[in-house]
Amino acid sequence: WKKEANSIDVPTQARPFQLLEIKVATESFSRKLGEGGFGPVYHGILPDSHEIAVKVQSYDSKQGANEFFNEVQLLSRAHHRHVVSLVGYCHEANSRMLVYEYLSGGTLERNLHGKIVYSS
Repeated sequence: WKKEANSIDVPTQARPFQLLEIKVATESFSRKLGEGGFGPVYHGILPDSHEIAVKVQSYDSKQGANEFFNEVQLLSRAHHRHVVSLVGYCHEANSRMLVYEYLSGGTLERNLHGKIVYSS
């Protein structure tokens, strides 16, 4: 564990990313993959060529700092072949982001249920 400037404990098994690293990896958040309850998700590529998915907390999210870091702590310990791994997090300049390994092939819903067709 280590202390962040805001005095919240952060698990060391989750890598802390700087905002600049995330901006470079996502080409300034130009490749949006989708959006969820936490906020938008962007595709990125790290300097070592690993692909990532970055979930950016939206301003209207109800999740506070304690909930964010509790999620980081929980997800950094979850390792299962059917669960996307948390690579790290970013908490800088009033931004909170979760950095996951990127899995190609579409959404979880699409992979579980196939192509969804909506009719009117």
